Order: sequence, then C-alpha cells, then structure tokens
Amino acid sequence: MPLNRSLHQVLALLLLAALATAPPIAHAESAHPDQPIRIIDPFPSGSPVDVIGRLIADRLEKAWGQPVLVESKSGAGGTLGANYVAKSPPDGYTLLVTTGSTLATAPALYRSLPYDPIADFAPIWAVKSSGQVVVVNPALPVKSLQELVQYAKAHKGEVSYASSGFGTVQHLAGELFVAHTGAPLTHVPYRGGAPATNDLIGGHIQVMFDAIGNTLQNIEAGKLRALAVLRAQRARVLPDVPTAAEAGVPGVELNGWVGLFAPAATPRPILDKLISTLAATTTDQELTKRLMAAGNDPEFLIGPELGERVRQDKDTIAAIVKAAGIQPE
Repeated sequence: MPLNRSLHQVLALLLLAALATAPPIAHAESAHPDQPIRIIDPFPSGSPVDVIGRLIADRLEKAWGQPVLVESKSGAGGTLGANYVAKSPPDGYTLLVTTGSTLATAPALYRSLPYDPIADFAPIWAVKSSGQVVVVNPALPVKSLQELVQYAKAHKGEVSYASSGFGTVQHLAGELFVAHTGAPLTHVPYRGGAPATNDLIGGHIQVMFDAIGNTLQNIEAGKLRALAVLRAQRARVLPDVPTAAEAGVPGVELNGWVGLFAPAATPRPILDKLISTLAATTTDQELTKRLMAAGNDPEFLIGPELGERVRQDKDTIAAIVKAAGIQPE
C-alpha cells in the first residue's frame, strides 16, 4: 500500500506539472484580446478604406476595451500591406481592412503575388460600397458619358484618366470603360488617390473613375462634375446622377466592398468573436449613418458570405481583364 500510495502521489505531481507547463491555448483564445490590436490599411491614409478601418476600430475598442490602431502600409497597389497581414502571426492582433483590389483584382493584374488571396485570409466583415462614379474636370466640355466618349474620340491622345495605381479599382474601371466604348483614354497611375484627385481638380488630368466616397465633397463643391455612377441603381448620396446604363453606356458597372480579414490560420474562437462583434454593428444606426455619409450602402457581408463574394469577384474580374486585353505585370 505505501508503494502504491507513493506511486499515485508521484503521478499526481507529474500531472500537475504537465498542466502547469502546457500552453494555455484555450485560455488565451477566451481571454482575447489582452493587448492592442492593429488593423493594417494597405492604402494611403485618408482613403475611404482608412475611414471604414477607423469606424471598425472604434466599434471593437468599445466592445472589447482594448486599443485598436489603424496603420497604413501602402504600396504596390495594396499588395504590400495585404502580404504583411498574410505573413503576420495568426493570433487576432493583426488584421487587414481592404477592398477587392488586393484580393480579387490583383490576382488578375499581377503575374505573381506573394500571398494567396483565398487561402491566406479569413473573411470577417464587409460593407458594400456605393461603387464608382465617373468624374471630370469642370473645364472639360462634356456633360454626359456619351459626350465624353465622343470628345475622347475626336481628341485622340489628349484625354487621360487618373488612378491611385496600377491594379486598383480606379484603373480597372477605366479599362473596362475603354474596352466597352472604344474611347481612347490614356491611363495615368499615381501613388495614391489624393495626388490623383489634386491633379484632376487642377486640370492636369481630365477624367477619373473613383469611389463615390472619395469624390462626393468635391462634386458637391463644384470642383468635379459627375457624369454617371457605375452601378445598377442610382446612389442615395447622388440621386441626380444617372447610372451608366441610363447614360447610354451599359456593361461598365463595377460594385465593390470594404472588408476586414484576419490571417487564415487564426483560431476559430477568435474569428467567431470578431465576426459576432462586428455582425452586431449591422443594426447600429449611428454606424450605418456614418457609413452612408462616407459613400457606402447599408448592406453587409458577414463571414463566409464575404469569402464567397471574394471568390466571385476574383473570377469576374479575371474575365473582365482578359476581355479588355490587359496584360498582367
């Protein structure tokens, strides 16, 4: 009996020691977050993506009581920042806020990417954007899409459109427009949307296919003229601006979204906590109002629904790029 008792005591001590030194995975996940979180924006600060990233950060901070910081890591059409998150530790403390540019468009426009847009990211939450609007410098003598096409054909080599970089939504929207209309517009990529918009307002560039949220204030101030929105229905914030189809140029619609993603290997409990926390914000009237003021629609994509949208967009954009004859870089 003493021997058995001693053996039991030794086994009990070994078991306690093992439990004490075992990695507290379940506890770490349930306690998440216990330190500040970073949301990486792969585009320059001040963009609509940055605005939405900060709205997300505000809601997570309020729900979790931990600082949530939005950090810009721009470059290479957003792929630099996306790759940074893809290669970050999958612990829920480094997230990505982005558009379809990095996950759906980039695969069609770059010969190779340092990350897999489907396999390397876990979808969490997205808001549907109000899409693109075709804007021109008011000095350009056109007041409709049809007039823009006619003017560009009559002034070959004189009409250029700006984008925030190769592979961005602005670039793709312009190429889609050119492919459908035959308008000889020249693409001029910039390092970000702000310098592109400044040159458009200054008259150095004539046209831009930009997000409504980017251009709304300048349209309302008369600094830019809106010709049409590239979406199926008119935008709530621009009710007097026709759709491209209404303006006589169908087939150039390009609707988007801005969403939040985590590295793919992030533990399921952490992903579920992120998804449930942000899913609850879809009924937040204040957030909805702020999202609409930034040029978005009050429609959301949650978890797997966002993942499916990325897959669909990736296939759709690949077909558009091929039809437009765009050669990947």
